[in-house]
Amino acid sequence: MFQASRSHIPEIVELSRKIRRRSDNLRTIEPGHSNGRLEALNNRIKVAIRMTYGFRRVNNLIALITLR
Repeated sequence: MFQASRSHIPEIVELSRKIRRRSDNLRTIEPGHSNGRLEALNNRIKVAIRMTYGFRRVNNLIALITLR
């Protein structure tokens, strides 16, 4: 970040300023933080939706997702 903010390329300087301003919201930059668990849960829900193709009621789909 230091080298990027000191470069003479205006686009890179602007980008480094934006990253510094929003660094509190960028949790994935910090080591140990990831959205892997959320992506895995979304994948399981998608698989359950594919399995329930043809169910007549949404309640059955919701029950299967909560069961998984």
